[in-house]
Amino acid sequence: MTAENRSQVQLGYVKRAHGLAGWVHIVSFNPDSDLFVPGQKLTLWKGTVTRSDIPTGGEDVLKREGRLLTVAEVRHANGAFLVQFESIRSRTTAEALKGHGVYIERSKLPPLQEGEFYLYDVIGMQAVGADGRVYGTVVGFSSNSSQDIVVIRRDNLEFMLPVVTELVTSLDLEKGQLLINPPEGLLDNDDLGQPARD
Repeated sequence: MTAENRSQVQLGYVKRAHGLAGWVHIVSFNPDSDLFVPGQKLTLWKGTVTRSDIPTGGEDVLKREGRLLTVAEVRHANGAFLVQFESIRSRTTAEALKGHGVYIERSKLPPLQEGEFYLYDVIGMQAVGADGRVYGTVVGFSSNSSQDIVVIRRDNLEFMLPVVTELVTSLDLEKGQLLINPPEGLLDNDDLGQPARD
């Protein structure tokens, strides 16, 4: 499965249960997202690419059976979302969703502007420098309070690269490449890598 024909895009992941009535705390990759609204249908998949432990570019997540849920209520909470689904009404059931990735049909996403891309689309792409050097494969992403980060795996090590215009220059969907301009030593120094989780 290639990035451009994936039918679903990950919006975030369930961090934990909230309260006793089946609410969940969802960390969204876009804290300003307007996609978390009552009536919205979301699919929850066990496992999430934010953990960067999916070596096949996220495809194994899409082969497993997802759980289609409808949003009943939404509240905002410190850059995240508190969501209650129509069929989840107990804390015990909500706790079972911890760590699940939250996905939406691609057709429900707003159109991208030129030069924009969804982070999920880069999973499985090669990270390639301006000189043609392949630094590894993008296996995941995460977000901190100020920026998104892609996780690049080479051999048995993972490296983190902030998604800023100085470091991530463009995306070539046709070639399956994320074009990057990392500072010298950031991605080629094995001492800066973390052991890959398989």
